[in-house]
Amino acid sequence: MSVTLAKNWWSLVIRGLTAIVLAAITVLWSDITTGQLVLVFFAYAMIDGLVGIAGAVRAAEQHERWGSLLIDGLVGIAAAVVAVA
Repeated sequence: MSVTLAKNWWSLVIRGLTAIVLAAITVLWSDITTGQLVLVFFAYAMIDGLVGIAGAVRAAEQHERWGSLLIDGLVGIAAAVVAVA
């Protein structure tokens, strides 16, 4: 498991930086409305889902476990779509 994390460190960095940037936007944007907050969550969930799918593709190419990463990515994208709908 630690070998997989060491090979895919970029995935954790992208997800973490995206979460920090979008959290900072939410905190610093003092007059944010609910609709704008939904759009910020949409951006985070979509980026998180796409990174999860990219991680699944990389894991599949290296013949490693990829199913949970794919499900994580698809659920993230589905959450983004539901949030906007």
